[in-house]
Amino acid sequence: GSGAPMTGRQGLETRMIEKGLIRYIKAGNNVEAFQSNRPSPAWMGFMEDLKRGAFLGLGLPYEFVWDSAKIGGAGVRSMVGQVQRTVDDRQSVMFQPALTILLWAVSRYMRRGDVPFAFDWYEWDFSMPARYSVDLGRDSQNERENLAVGTQTLSQVLGAQGISVADHLNERAADYRLAVSIAEETGTPLSFLLNMGAKAAPAPAPAPGVDDDKEDDDAAEDPEDEEEDDMPPARRTRQ
Repeated sequence: GSGAPMTGRQGLETRMIEKGLIRYIKAGNNVEAFQSNRPSPAWMGFMEDLKRGAFLGLGLPYEFVWDSAKIGGAGVRSMVGQVQRTVDDRQSVMFQPALTILLWAVSRYMRRGDVPFAFDWYEWDFSMPARYSVDLGRDSQNERENLAVGTQTLSQVLGAQGISVADHLNERAADYRLAVSIAEETGTPLSFLLNMGAKAAPAPAPAPGVDDDKEDDDAAEDPEDEEEDDMPPARRTRQ
């Protein structure tokens, strides 16, 4: 704070200052807020070049593991293809060593008697993980169309999803047998149980052993009922 100016001897003007500091800036100078520019933009560009070079050595695009916001749809599809090619190449390199280790382990287990001997003990394969995708809906539609026209096989479609064809067909067979059993037990049409998109079930069929025409046959065999049916409505009312 500052008090009112006071006039001393010989015209000297003084001012009382309490708990404060006044700085005088020379002419031509100014006061600016501190700005941090480290690391500098040039250094950040150099670091990005280093990262791109590292990912290039891995066979992976830079946008796959760091920043994909700068590429459009075509760039994303190109990136997905490059990533999958790298994964396929890595799997092909690791396949034979992994199979050799697996067969050695199986042979040791059979020799020790831990697993029974099988003539086809060496016929093994690996279920690969699902293929990398950024648009599962479009990829699934393309696979269905390719499968329908015959340009792709069921093994190729399921293999892209990491599913074994044998396991898939066994599951479908098990589902079908279960649907047949439930349809016979409840009288529900089999088409409704297998069609997951059905909105409403039709009326259930009659249970086995029940003859719907039995009552009609009994009525035809009773002569009194036939005579009553032949009477006019007024006569039947009086009776």
